[in-house]
Amino acid sequence: MGNANTAQFPYDIGDELPSYKGNIFRMREGKRKDSGEAVTIFTLEKKDCSSSHLMAAQNFHLRLKTIRHPHILRYIDGIELDTAIHVVTENVRPFEFPRRQSDTDIEAISLGLFQVTSAIAFLNTDQKLVHANICPASLFVTDAGEWKLGGFHLLHPYGSVPANVRQNYSILPSVYRSPEVKDNRWSKIESMPVWTMDAWSLGCVEERTKQITKEKRKEKLENFTFLPF
Repeated sequence: MGNANTAQFPYDIGDELPSYKGNIFRMREGKRKDSGEAVTIFTLEKKDCSSSHLMAAQNFHLRLKTIRHPHILRYIDGIELDTAIHVVTENVRPFEFPRRQSDTDIEAISLGLFQVTSAIAFLNTDQKLVHANICPASLFVTDAGEWKLGGFHLLHPYGSVPANVRQNYSILPSVYRSPEVKDNRWSKIESMPVWTMDAWSLGCVEERTKQITKEKRKEKLENFTFLPF
C-alpha cells in the first residue's frame, strides 16, 4: 500500500492528543468516514524522522497488526504511504499517572496493572517476544477504564537484540531502563531470561504508580476536616 493515496484511507484524522508523551508517532483522534466510529490514529511523517526511527515505526505497525490479546491495544487498520504511516487502533486515551484524589482508586489501579502484566506475560512466555519499551507512553486506557499495552517500536524475538533495538533504545526513558540496557551490555541481555528487560521496566512503572497513590492518599488525609461532634 506504499503508493496508495490518502483518499483511499477510510478515516478522518482529527486533533492531536497533547497528553501523549510517546516518541516517533503522534497520537490523534479519528473517525471512520462511513460510520463515524471513534478511533485512535498514530501518525508519522517520514520527512520528520531518521532512518532508524522509521525502522522502529514500521516495527510498531507490523507487530501491532499481527499480535492479538485482550490487554494489547487492538489494531484496526493501517497504511504506509511514501510520505507517512498511519496506524488505526481502538479508541483510547494516553495513560497518565493519577493526579486527582478520585483517580487513586486502589482497585482500579491494581486491575490496570494486572491487565498490563498479563499482556507482558503473554508476549514473554507464550510468544517468546521482548517488548523492550515498557513505560507510561506505551500504556493506554479505554473508555471503559481498561489498560492496554502498545508501544511496540522495539518488540523483538527473544535470543538476540536486533539493530533496531540497539539504535533506538533511547526511545525508552532512562528511568525505565534496566542496568544492562543503560550500560549497552547487549550480549549479557541476550543470555538473560526473556522477561529481564520488561520485568525491570514494569517494576519501575508500578513503583511510580504506588508512590503517587500514597502521596495522594496522604494529601487527602491532611486535607480532611473532622466534624465537630
